[in-house]
Amino acid sequence: VAEQFRKYMEENCHREEIEMKDVLARFTTDVIGTCAFGIECNTLKNPESDFRKYGNKALEQDLLLVVKFMLALTFKNVAKALGIRITDHGVEKFFLQIVQETVQYREMNNVQRNDFMNLLLQIKNKGSLSEQDAEQMAKGEAGMTLNELAAQVFIFFLAGFETSSTTMNFCLYELATNPDIQDRLREEINRAIEDSDNNVTYDVVMNMQYLDQTINETLRKYPPVESLTRVPLRDYTIPGTKHVIPKDTLVQIPVYALHRDADHYPDPDQFNPDRFLAEEVQRRHPYVFLPFGEGPRICVGLRFGVMQTKIGLITLLRNFRFSPTARTPKSIIFDPTSPILSPSTGNYLKVDKI
Repeated sequence: VAEQFRKYMEENCHREEIEMKDVLARFTTDVIGTCAFGIECNTLKNPESDFRKYGNKALEQDLLLVVKFMLALTFKNVAKALGIRITDHGVEKFFLQIVQETVQYREMNNVQRNDFMNLLLQIKNKGSLSEQDAEQMAKGEAGMTLNELAAQVFIFFLAGFETSSTTMNFCLYELATNPDIQDRLREEINRAIEDSDNNVTYDVVMNMQYLDQTINETLRKYPPVESLTRVPLRDYTIPGTKHVIPKDTLVQIPVYALHRDADHYPDPDQFNPDRFLAEEVQRRHPYVFLPFGEGPRICVGLRFGVMQTKIGLITLLRNFRFSPTARTPKSIIFDPTSPILSPSTGNYLKVDKI
């Protein structure tokens, strides 16, 4: 998918400017489509594809949906009893049908692919990924139902395409407005790939230190999920105090506020990847950086999300230079209707082939 992305950018970089927000969302839609569903979505070539249409629709918010979502979040059992749905019927129907067709085709034709869908099919049919667990499951517990499998694939898709694309989008905005950081990052990328005989391997990608720092600084300044919610399973006394958080109380953790707190990050509005040098990270409390959450409920797609973000940025920065245009905003205004942190306007950048 990254190679298709590069070709798309080459074909379009002659234009005066490119709106990168939409292009990046199409790239991540194609990545998630092939890795989660095993389907080539081709939204880079066809921006009107059903995957793109229903992906956008799944993230649309209106007042009624917000009210239903808050009710489901706060009074889960009541919402279940009332049969409240927080996904659009058309979106649900589309993804369920895609999953049913894919599962049916793979099982009838014994198709094996190295993707999420293959892992989920093993759990559906055997109850587990390991043989030992499968034996235990065989003693009484079934695997996943088709609906449960569809729900897993849907959440991989929904949580994966928009969060990673907005992270890349914010990162490109900062790199375009900080050309010294962009040049330094490009040098690291080129050097690392040259040292591995021009092969982009997993190890090469994971060992680009400045790329890591740049993505972390982007996630600090623009965390896709601006606040987290957690619910204690039992009464919890906050250590060192007499304050008790009662069981089943919804607790909100303000990630955006922590990431912009000058006590932890001096001059928080400045984009500075060196905040994530190893020695700087050691000086800070580990829980003032929570772009993926933390603990047992940490984001299940953390590594996947970071990997596709890195691959996207490497593909772009190896081949293109980004700079602001007259339509590039001086500062980002966030879209108040978006469920994740997202700019209210497109990200128009000048793109020059290197």
